Amino acid sequence: MPVDPGLIKDVMVKDFHCFNDRGFYCNEKHDPLSAHLLNLNGDKWKKMRSKLTSAFTPLKVKSMFDTVLACTTQLLSGLEEYASGKVVFDADEVMARFTTDVISSCAFGFKSNCELKKYGDEIMRPPMIKIMLLVLAEMNQNLAKRLGVTRTTSNARSFFLNVISRTIAHREKVGATRKDFLQILLDLKNEGQSLTTREITAQALLFFVAGFETSASTLTFCLYELAKHPAIQKRLREEIKNVLNTHTHVCYEAVAEMT
Repeated sequence: MPVDPGLIKDVMVKDFHCFNDRGFYCNEKHDPLSAHLLNLNGDKWKKMRSKLTSAFTPLKVKSMFDTVLACTTQLLSGLEEYASGKVVFDADEVMARFTTDVISSCAFGFKSNCELKKYGDEIMRPPMIKIMLLVLAEMNQNLAKRLGVTRTTSNARSFFLNVISRTIAHREKVGATRKDFLQILLDLKNEGQSLTTREITAQALLFFVAGFETSASTLTFCLYELAKHPAIQKRLREEIKNVLNTHTHVCYEAVAEMT
């Protein structure tokens, strides 16, 4: 783990051409959805990275804020029911459903359903035999490719490809647009970037994989710590109230002001 600033600069700038991928297993032939920015190597990584550079500007991330905010309405409704009935609930499960709602809205352009979470669990919480095969794949990528080892299941691939294909076809047919990550990728495609439906689906899947388990776990531990420390919970509540006193509603700028 490089910690020296000079060495980090060498890795990230001067000698970046030697470090521009992570060396993860990617099988485009049998598993096209594994060909996303996290797994791609070499020139393929470089080309995809250059295409997606403009997708994560602060302005474009900000444009998705209202989509995220809309998902909180259902979350708050559910939490109020638990609170009023003094019902013990599984915070991890509730937060996983919430992050699924957010990412399905932002990355795939539709409201969440049980299928999305089901296939998300398949990818993020695979059975032991799948884990062992992926460990093998990381140790010997050439052998894994010959054996046809995949990161995703055939059912998950079919589901995500069908969802994205139908959504793209609908938007292009009726000229519909939406403030989400999928629309950003479609705009890049329409601006001349050579992005195929499979490539778009792979990047949207990465958005899901990167945000589903990580965000749900962070929120779960956050709620747990707040419940265990009422004084900090009180400070947080006061900060939120003070910030919202200067804004008419919850917005991107309001959240950015909360330290």
